[in-house]
Amino acid sequence: MRGPGVTLGVDLGGTKALASAWRGGREVWSGARPTGRGLGPAACLRLVADLVGAASREAPVDRLGIGFPGLVEPGTGRVRSSVILDGWDHVPLAAQLEERTGCSTLVDNDVNNAARAEVATRAVAGAPADDLLFVAVGTGIGGALVLRGRVWPGVAGLAGEVGHMTAGGSEVRCDCGGTGCVCLQASGRSMGDALGVSAEDLPVILAGAASAASAVLERAAVRLGAVVADAMNLLNLPLVVLGGGVAEQPGFVDLVDRAFRSSAMPEVAAVCRVEPARAGYSAGARGAVLLADEDR
Repeated sequence: MRGPGVTLGVDLGGTKALASAWRGGREVWSGARPTGRGLGPAACLRLVADLVGAASREAPVDRLGIGFPGLVEPGTGRVRSSVILDGWDHVPLAAQLEERTGCSTLVDNDVNNAARAEVATRAVAGAPADDLLFVAVGTGIGGALVLRGRVWPGVAGLAGEVGHMTAGGSEVRCDCGGTGCVCLQASGRSMGDALGVSAEDLPVILAGAASAASAVLERAAVRLGAVVADAMNLLNLPLVVLGGGVAEQPGFVDLVDRAFRSSAMPEVAAVCRVEPARAGYSAGARGAVLLADEDR
């Protein structure tokens, strides 16, 4: 006889979807599927339904958590927009998935879910972190704000989005409509553009330790560190966590930390740590599970 139902978390991305099914505090199944920028609402429903079917071979899936790379209205599961995936404009994703799969479904931004996983990982390790700013530095730059152990989305779902804080020095128009956003100067995409390579090829170039690549990485870290300082001067939190592929580059977190400390108010810097993420590669999927189980 199979046990009680499982909770499935799905982290949707521009190149892949990662899925993780949990029951009784342990992972019982995981899987991945390729995606692409053309993953619109109809294709997304089919993909998630396929993942639910695969996970259900272990046990019936009764709860579903989704991490979406875009703006999600807090508490509604409605996707307003995405600059990563095409075709998303005020789509009631949670409602559509509930109808398609029969699972109770919650949807949130993917970085918010990664922050949930980070909080849980640190708690299990005996190093609880109930108040933090999570900054995901990958192809773009996303952020999430955690207060008293829970993600605080803000009224419009944009709390913690440091990627669209102004770093200055650029008049390039951002997808958000503004100029000077740090995501245009410190993201994987911006570094790839500066080096003439794609964001996907960037890790190989950075690992080569060429002087040009090192200079681009350092410049990005300095811009991001200054923005983090502005955020901490406002929020005065004890911890900033840097996640994402760019943040995994050797020395990047230390460079951001140094720039943060040179720009922040001394009293703010004295009580704030800047650390790499601990939740690992599947943080988004694990966080989606935690999202679905938050009120269980």
